[in-house]
Amino acid sequence: MMEETIQVPAREMWVKTSILVRNGEPLKFRAKGVWVDAVIPCSADGYSATILYSLGRPPRIPDGDRYFRLMGRVVPNGLEPTHDDPLSTFPIGVQNEWISPIEGVLFVFVNDRSGYYWNNWGAITLTVIREYSDNLNVPS
Repeated sequence: MMEETIQVPAREMWVKTSILVRNGEPLKFRAKGVWVDAVIPCSADGYSATILYSLGRPPRIPDGDRYFRLMGRVVPNGLEPTHDDPLSTFPIGVQNEWISPIEGVLFVFVNDRSGYYWNNWGAITLTVIREYSDNLNVPS
């Protein structure tokens, strides 16, 4: 088993990790800390934003009525994505287990509304736990 811990700043649209994920590989996620959306502090689980959804202002990836949840996406070519893809994105939150359907590099981000990352503060500490540990980091 191998653990990797990274900081996920709330102001970054995409945070590239050094984790190369295999197709079918199970990952466990644990996130700690608080980040802030303008003046709303929350954990990596985000907060309920029913009013924003009802006003037609969902975050980048529609997520029930949640805003500011920690999300993940595996990108096959390892390049920072140029667009959002709800079907390829998965919620992480404070704690989750997930099996990758593809091979690629893990990216993570706070799920906020596009264009509103400027008013975000803080960072979450994310630990990724994996069963495999044989040379699966992205080369520097």
